[in-house]
Amino acid sequence: MEHYSSEPLNKLGSADEKISCTIHAKNHELAAPYNFVRVNSTNVRTDLVEGFYNICKHAFNEHELESYDDWIYVLQNNYMTFFIIILHQNEVIGGVVYEVYSRSSCAMLTYVAIDEKYRGCGLSKRLLEETIGDIKMLNIDIVLVEVAVPNGNPDGLARQKIWSRLRFTPTDIVYTHPGYLRWKPYQVGVYNPEGKDYIEINKKTLESFLTEYFGQILEDDDDKSGIEMIRIVLNLTIDSDVVIAKNDKWTP
Repeated sequence: MEHYSSEPLNKLGSADEKISCTIHAKNHELAAPYNFVRVNSTNVRTDLVEGFYNICKHAFNEHELESYDDWIYVLQNNYMTFFIIILHQNEVIGGVVYEVYSRSSCAMLTYVAIDEKYRGCGLSKRLLEETIGDIKMLNIDIVLVEVAVPNGNPDGLARQKIWSRLRFTPTDIVYTHPGYLRWKPYQVGVYNPEGKDYIEINKKTLESFLTEYFGQILEDDDDKSGIEMIRIVLNLTIDSDVVIAKNDKWTP
């Protein structure tokens, strides 16, 4: 697997990063240029990661956000975890964390956040485009998100709308998270850049991803029932070889 440096992405052959216009944010004018910096285990930029973590503290509640020490541990020890950080005038103003699961050829976005001062100016969409391009460099075609079922919670419902706006389409797979979040139901969403009414995913691919993902979570846990549970859920709820993801089918 290729390891990436923490140089700005525009120096590594991606699309134009320097924008010649001025973007009007809520309280600031985001004057170009700004750039995207990739950070992973071969280039642990704790200054950038800490800046992004401070943004995430205002975007996620305590049950959703892992500790900063956990972030650094994963970054130092898992070469399949990547951070894409947005820098403007040497200030961290947003970013995304994604994980690559090579056996299933899937990637999952785990955190996406923009500094509240710079929201509303299209940075989330631009960040996602850059991230998807980054993922495709690894020959990964399926990009997923795991979204907590809100159970009517307004914040959770708003988060589902954000993922829909970023072109993620929900599957009908809802499950209880294994390990430390086994009490909370989650739903898988699939990146649908063309905005199709529905898309199909091979069931074995999704099962392979979830098994690989849960296997990582349960690595230090003697209870492996979460992995078997997902296989049972998929076999009981999906009576064909494909999983259908449909727009506007998030579980409320």
